[in-house]
Amino acid sequence: MVCGGFAGLPRLSCLGAHSLDFMEVTVRSYAPTAKGGIATAFPEARSAADSGFVRMAHPMRMVRSRGFLAAAFLLAGCWPRPNPAPPVEGKVVVTPKKGVGHWGSRLPEAPDLLGCSWYYNWGPRPGEAASGVMAEFIPMIWSGKHATNEELKHVKSAGYKVLLGFNEPDGEGQANMTVAEAIALWPKLAATGLRLGSPATTTGAKWLDEFMDEARAKKFRVDFLCLHWYGDITKPDPVGDLRKYLEGYWEKYRLPIWLTEYSGGDFDYHLRKTTVEDNARFARESISMLEGLPFVERYAWYAPIVSRHDRNYPTVRMINRDRTFTPVGLAWRASP
Repeated sequence: MVCGGFAGLPRLSCLGAHSLDFMEVTVRSYAPTAKGGIATAFPEARSAADSGFVRMAHPMRMVRSRGFLAAAFLLAGCWPRPNPAPPVEGKVVVTPKKGVGHWGSRLPEAPDLLGCSWYYNWGPRPGEAASGVMAEFIPMIWSGKHATNEELKHVKSAGYKVLLGFNEPDGEGQANMTVAEAIALWPKLAATGLRLGSPATTTGAKWLDEFMDEARAKKFRVDFLCLHWYGDITKPDPVGDLRKYLEGYWEKYRLPIWLTEYSGGDFDYHLRKTTVEDNARFARESISMLEGLPFVERYAWYAPIVSRHDRNYPTVRMINRDRTFTPVGLAWRASP
């Protein structure tokens, strides 16, 4: 990618290295940073190509600020990709809370495209494909089998600040651990010195309460709660239901909360099957609620790329196979 126009010129032009995609914005100010530069542009950013500006190493990151759009450009570190990124559609709002759970093997830049400031992949390493992703990677020790000396040494020395605990240890198809097993391994996770999140159970499982009782009795460190929520978004007030769920844990433990998985799944006990429109509305309205709860530090949607044939999550995906955004992805990018 070639960018120019900052040297005293009022406009910025970016030309993709692998296509004729071209865009111009009116630049108001520019400040260099370690990773390139920050330009403040007028909201009338536009593309001369119908497909938009899709060949930036990191898409133009826009955040509304005092009537303008703050646009972050990577002026260095641009690299070719084997496939085009999705067209940039509509505005993008990035907040410190907004994240996503994403495996990353397909479309590793999805967290950036979706306006996320952080992401995780249920593992301790982001993977080579994610080397250019700007969103912060948060490692996880998925199960007891992954709490090895090698992995714990890695997360301690890799420069991370936060570590997530075991994933759904109450589920046979997930970490599948007893409370006693998790408690026995917890000092090893705490010894990394990283800020440490609790194990995240299935929605409302008693396992977490039992774990917290044991951890407090032994004076083990748990810095924040990790929660999952897959309630019925076809009910009259799913956002209110989610809020009550989170408030219940806050009142009980008075610990900051990371909602590390949530979205509108389809389960047998729900009133009806969800639609894409249900999930788009729920994403938009839940973000507004979560941003307003001071005890919620971060939240993450599950998941950017899910097959429409998935039995439990057919309408939650954010990016289609043709690399365009679904209504859910567009709602997530543009909120709050």
